[in-house]
Amino acid sequence: MKKRARDIDVFKKIIRAIDEEILLISKDHKVVWANQKSMDLYGSKILGKPCYQVTHGFDFPCQGPFDICPMRECLDLGRSSSAVHVHSDKYGNQRHIAMTVYPIRNGQGEITEFVHIARDITENVTHHQMEENMWQEIIQTMDRTYAELVASQMELEKAKAELEEKVRERTRQLQKKTEDLEQTARRLEIVNKELIKSIQELDDFTYVVSHDLKEPLLGIGGFGKLLKERYEDILDERGRHYLDVICRSAFKMKRLIEDLLELSRISRWKRRYEEVDLNQLLTELRQELEFSLQRRNANLKILPLPTVRCHATTIAQVFKNLIINSIRYNDKEQPQIEVGCSDETDEEFKFYVKDNGKGIPERYHEKIFDIFQRLERDDNEGTGAGLTIAKRIVESHKGNIWVQSEVGRGSIFYFTIPKKADESQQPN
Repeated sequence: MKKRARDIDVFKKIIRAIDEEILLISKDHKVVWANQKSMDLYGSKILGKPCYQVTHGFDFPCQGPFDICPMRECLDLGRSSSAVHVHSDKYGNQRHIAMTVYPIRNGQGEITEFVHIARDITENVTHHQMEENMWQEIIQTMDRTYAELVASQMELEKAKAELEEKVRERTRQLQKKTEDLEQTARRLEIVNKELIKSIQELDDFTYVVSHDLKEPLLGIGGFGKLLKERYEDILDERGRHYLDVICRSAFKMKRLIEDLLELSRISRWKRRYEEVDLNQLLTELRQELEFSLQRRNANLKILPLPTVRCHATTIAQVFKNLIINSIRYNDKEQPQIEVGCSDETDEEFKFYVKDNGKGIPERYHEKIFDIFQRLERDDNEGTGAGLTIAKRIVESHKGNIWVQSEVGRGSIFYFTIPKKADESQQPN
């Protein structure tokens, strides 16, 4: 008896130590006994109630496929059976339960009752479910990303095809434009050759006509002078006036013809470039213009100038024409003229002729370089060819010429000459 009492006491301790729900259930599913854990979960009045009503709230035994009754399987197999069910506690909270049912047999070996032992695995199931959800979300994200990548690839292929078509179309357009430009260049080359030929013919014509006009004009001038010397005393005032007009017109025409010849010679001369000391050249030019400078009380200031490889005679003509213009078209009592070289670069020399004269309106800054263009129509000294001649000479040296001027503030004529002369392309 003592041993049995001790065994019972040990059994109770074991039962109390087990933190799982334990039920003793009869063959007709009635709860015969329950440990304290089970009563805490399902209530204290569960004895005598069907197990499926206590744990599931059902009015009938558990059925498959998700709620297979382990007791039925235990009867069929004759051994313990395990299952996972969702139980509802007395508060209606659902829990995932891993249960095992063990059969209890009588002396004849017949199963009379079942021991139901269940463990709460809700946390494990929830964690597993979270993992499944996470992996499902990852898979869905990967599926979306893959779909987006496929769509992007398709868009890229489409954009690539469109770009290739645009490149092909642009290439065709560029080829067409290139062909058009080449055709235009060929036409321009032909026109340029014809223009050069026309200019040469015009220069030849100007030279021939000017030369042929010079002889009869010399005769007119000579006979006019002879008439004035021998018969001026017997002519009345009107006759002497007419004779003066004839002599002046002949002289002016002579100068005009000489300027035309000068223009035609520029393109006809065979130039020989040489190293020219412009300081020496301008000193000699000052002596040549001494009379004109003294007559107008003009002051000519020549700053230090470089040595230049050029055609000395024609470059002297450029300086001469610019200085004469500064003297001739100056309204000051003492004209101030300055010649110098400024803004020298590695490629070219930049010369200037500066004066304090009347100045030139901006609208005439380019026009004055055209042949026979004069701002003052009552000018009896100039022919309007001086700046044209200067421009033709500078351009024949591969340089440029221009003017900066304001009315009442004088003018500055600039022209450039390359430091390295291109003698191979000089006109014959």
